[in-house]
Amino acid sequence: MLTSRLFYAYFLLSALSFAALGVFIDPPSLMAPDSSTYLNGDIRRTIGYPIFLSIVGFFNNSYSLLPYIQGLIYAFSVSFLVCSYSRVIDNRFFCCLFVAVISLNPIVWIYNSQMLAESLFMSLTMVCLGLIINAIYNKDNKNDLVMIGVTIALLILVKPVGYAYFSIVLFILFFLDSKKISSFFQILIPLLLILLLASFKNYYSHGVFATQVFGGYNLLGQVVPIIVEVDGEDNQSKIQTKISQSTASLTNELPSDLYSWRKHFFLTAFSYNKGLGEHATPIIFNVYGMENASLIEKLKLLNSIGWDISITAILNNPSGYSKLVFANFLGLWYLPTVTSRVELTELKEYLCSDIFVGFFEKEDCNGVLQGVQISETFVFIKNFVFTILLLTSLALIAFSLLKFLSIKKVYALGLFPALMINSHHLLVSLLEAGLSRYALSTWPLLVALVFFILIFLLKKTFK
Repeated sequence: MLTSRLFYAYFLLSALSFAALGVFIDPPSLMAPDSSTYLNGDIRRTIGYPIFLSIVGFFNNSYSLLPYIQGLIYAFSVSFLVCSYSRVIDNRFFCCLFVAVISLNPIVWIYNSQMLAESLFMSLTMVCLGLIINAIYNKDNKNDLVMIGVTIALLILVKPVGYAYFSIVLFILFFLDSKKISSFFQILIPLLLILLLASFKNYYSHGVFATQVFGGYNLLGQVVPIIVEVDGEDNQSKIQTKISQSTASLTNELPSDLYSWRKHFFLTAFSYNKGLGEHATPIIFNVYGMENASLIEKLKLLNSIGWDISITAILNNPSGYSKLVFANFLGLWYLPTVTSRVELTELKEYLCSDIFVGFFEKEDCNGVLQGVQISETFVFIKNFVFTILLLTSLALIAFSLLKFLSIKKVYALGLFPALMINSHHLLVSLLEAGLSRYALSTWPLLVALVFFILIFLLKKTFK
């Protein structure tokens, strides 16, 4: 595949698409708000992207070449994915259009231009999906299966949400002709081995046997709005009570019905960082007397206490947590912050009202208008398209589970993008706010799903 003329043609088309975007878009600052955490070895980060940066920095310590390197890796991955799909799609026009649509996205261009893990994550996602298609259609697929395990591990080490792609392993077995058990272990062994090595590295460096210290910290931010006061004199009870009192104005405004998921999403999405960083975290440090502790000790404490408090909050209010997950899952699918100026203005006025005095400040409300503003017509079109994609993705997963003994291989082209998108969105919504930034990491998967739908409707494009 890597030696085929088509691969290089698709690679060139993707690279030229990026170059064309660069003509019309001013490059953003290389350093994004989160960039420093990848450079300073922050234990909240997995080691994949920091290692990648250290390799780039070895021969380019200013990182001025990073956008070009990330762009070329992305173009390579696009070409690899589309070449894999072209084994089944007998239509060069569709394949070229596939390349162009994945590449011609201004947000993707911006991600590749900044020091953010999203760029490498999207590239690895496409490589993983291409390897899956190759493994299903190759008779001798041992190398493909091993590389799927390696790629899933690398996805996890670049962004922890990569853990969602464990779901891939079982579904691949539906499409393999034989040796399902050995194929399962060919994927799983390299995957687990790499994660164990990364965990040992963190244990040696920071005394934490995990790929990163973040899960409990993230989940705490998610459950802050549903924490309630409890009786007790122990530290955990004190923390829960103080958080509940501090965020009461937010908790009281959460809607009780699922129909109002958009309001639920907006309240939790715009309050996530504030509730975690300015309410829960200071309270925990104060109760445990950690104000003068080292950053590593603070983060380890936050992660540990975060797990304990979050699990307690979820068990005390499973219905409230379920609504949080539901609202943020739909938020990742529908991108509510990509909406009309009228809706964003109304949201700003609502958050700035007296209801939230003591929680939201003026600058928090002004930040609402940073959402992408489009006309109401395009809001309707966006919501209609994503409804079709969401329902199609769920139908593909359900169909595969019902027909797993006799499913046709061609369905893999749509199933795995659908499975990966929903797994990604579910894991994010279980742990934190469903921000558009996270959803856009699945852009190549969304495009792959759209093209599966198109080629399925035009069956003659199948080989």
